[in-house]
Formats: sequence, C-alpha cells, structure tokens
Amino acid sequence: MRVIINADDFGMRTAINQAVLEAHRAGRLASTTLLVDGAAVTEAVAIAQQQPQLGVGLHLNLDPYLGYDVDGYYGRTLSNVNPAKLQGAIDNLAEIEAEIDRQFSRFLALGLAMSHVDSHHNAHLLPEIFGAVVRVAGRYGVRKMRFYPHFYEGDTDLHRRHVQILAENAFQITSHFRDFSDPSAMNHLEEGVTEVMAHLDKPGLGGEGWCEAQFERLLSPEVEAQLAAHGARLVSYHEV
Repeated sequence: MRVIINADDFGMRTAINQAVLEAHRAGRLASTTLLVDGAAVTEAVAIAQQQPQLGVGLHLNLDPYLGYDVDGYYGRTLSNVNPAKLQGAIDNLAEIEAEIDRQFSRFLALGLAMSHVDSHHNAHLLPEIFGAVVRVAGRYGVRKMRFYPHFYEGDTDLHRRHVQILAENAFQITSHFRDFSDPSAMNHLEEGVTEVMAHLDKPGLGGEGWCEAQFERLLSPEVEAQLAAHGARLVSYHEV
C-alpha cells in the first residue's frame, strides 16, 4: 500500500514552505505542489533543490479567470464556480491555455523536475478547461495528474468521460483520494495508491490556523500509528 501525502500551495508563503520542509525531514511528507507565482517561490525552490527526495508538482492557479472568493463562489466544486466567470473562461479558452502553458514553462525554468500536475481550487477539473490541461501537460511530457472524483458531485457521465480522456492520453492517476482536513482520512487507506491532500502552515510564522492544525496533526503520533497500522509506505508522484 502506497500513500502520497501531498501538501498544496508550496511557495505561497514562508509558513507553508517551512511546514513542508519540516514534515518532509520528519518522514511524513514526500510530495508537494508549487505555485510558480507564489510570493515565497524563491525560498520554496531553494528548499526543493536541497531535498532531492521531495517530489514537486505544478499547482496550477487559474483563480484570476474563475473568480475565487468573489460573490460567494470558491470554485472547489462544479456547483460553486462563478457562472459569469466560467462563461468568460469558456469564451477565452485560448488565453487560458496560453496561461497554463506559461505556468508549465515557468516551473521547468526554475530547474525542478515536475512530478505531476494538480490545481489551486481544482480548476483543472472544470469540463471546459480539462482538455487544455491535458494538452499542455502532454506537450511537456507530464502524464500524472491529481484526480479528485468528489469534485464531480455525482455527475458520473462527466467523471467517466474524463477518466477515459486521461486513459487515452496515457495519464496516470491514483487509485483513491482523501482530504486530510477530514480527521478520519487516514483511517480509510486502501490497496493501491491513495493521495491524501493536505494544507500545511508551520505555527508561529503568520499562517492560517486550519493549516497549522493539519501540520500538527500530520506530525502527531496518531498519524504515525495510522500509517503503521495499514503498512503504508509514503511515496511521491515520481514513484507512481
């Protein structure tokens, strides 16, 4: 049984970078995803270069196109995307594909090996944008993607079609997905590869309380015991 505990938002702020570094050194984290335009990206890249066993993927950020935290919309699920912003995105898919390409290019220019692609607030799972991410990732030879089935909110036809597109383009996805914000997430690991999505901040560095709580729980004896009980081995997307 393999588990990818993936810390999102690497490069956003120092509190996240330091939490990722400490969790990785403690043997609790093997994977993270980088915001290439994050305020602390230079620090994050330096950390990644000094920790060769830490897998780093691209955390696509399309919030400027989709209106994160505008008029009550957050874009985490299909029903919670700002409809006006979404229509604008549909009308400007060429511009969005160019932006996706820019973020891929920027990541590789930083000198890091890209383990996989996922996205800030799950933007790449929107039907109108999904194909663009697949095309761009394929051009860069990246064929591993976070796939968050709960995002589809029971739309089994769309979910099935996206799984088919990934298979047709030789993409790899994990067998299962869990959200570490659920305290019981580590109790439901299954055979195969499970991604556990985490958001971490190191306390005392001006981060967010809910991320600090996840960091402290990740380093707790409880999580160590849960991993041991399942005989789980922590890996990064490089090893999938």
